[in-house]
Amino acid sequence: MINKSQRWLIPFLITCVVILGACKLPATYTPTPGAVDDPVYTSAAETIAAEITDVVNLATQTAFSSGAGTAQAIAATETLPPTSTPLPTKTPRPSDTPQPTNTLEPSPTTPPTELSDDPRANLGEPTWSDSFDAAFNWPLYNDDHVDMQMEDGLLLMTAIYADKWDSWMLTKQSPTDFYLEVSAYPAVECGYLDRYGVMLRSPDPNQGYLFGFSCDGQYSFRIWNGEKFYYPIPWDTSSHILKGPDQTNRLGIMAEGNLFSLYANGQLLTTIKDDTYTYGQIGVFVGAVKTAGFMAAFDQIAYWELP
Repeated sequence: MINKSQRWLIPFLITCVVILGACKLPATYTPTPGAVDDPVYTSAAETIAAEITDVVNLATQTAFSSGAGTAQAIAATETLPPTSTPLPTKTPRPSDTPQPTNTLEPSPTTPPTELSDDPRANLGEPTWSDSFDAAFNWPLYNDDHVDMQMEDGLLLMTAIYADKWDSWMLTKQSPTDFYLEVSAYPAVECGYLDRYGVMLRSPDPNQGYLFGFSCDGQYSFRIWNGEKFYYPIPWDTSSHILKGPDQTNRLGIMAEGNLFSLYANGQLLTTIKDDTYTYGQIGVFVGAVKTAGFMAAFDQIAYWELP
């Protein structure tokens, strides 16, 4: 009970109740973690056209990669909010100064590889080659001047008479700018200008250039125009040409536009310019001046197209 002396408390208490009823205390907020969808990975196996059938949309970017018959969806790593700042760790005390290690001496620098003078060593695989194992590239024939046979991986061309007659045979190959090489040797006793070699840039069977070696170690570069020979390079000797029978030589000629470079066994003999013929087929030839029945054996022919 409140006596008369305490009646003044009643209005005070009522006022406090009203004030407290009008006020709202702050609510405590407890965040609930949101659900994060897991990425879905799908791939189509053993199919040519792979299909991704279900990829959950992520807040971060998703990257795709595909291959032959397969595909795969790769989810990017989710970016997480920063964590509280970690307390600093104790700085370790410096250890004793380490002893310096031995300095390695630099290894000698390998000198750059120098190009060989031999074109065959620098040109890689040939554009075309024939090892004379079959005759499908060669229209073999025989007449009063020449006999042609293919035996044991060799093309054998025999000049029947020592009548200064050159006989040749062409392939269907018609390179423009190229390096051409043939490996060949005299297969019988021979001498002087008994010769063999290659024909090139022949626009028809009755015209073209002839580059050849002789049994006595000479070489020449000739032009046949259908009626007579012209000699841009007359017969001349070279120590790079092996003499005599059964001595295999590599005859090489590089044709670049009107420039011709002549090679013997990978060594440059000379260069010459001539624009009589700019295109045509390639082939091989044989001829005899001293030895009736002179036979040349051709072991391989190849050419490399020039860039």
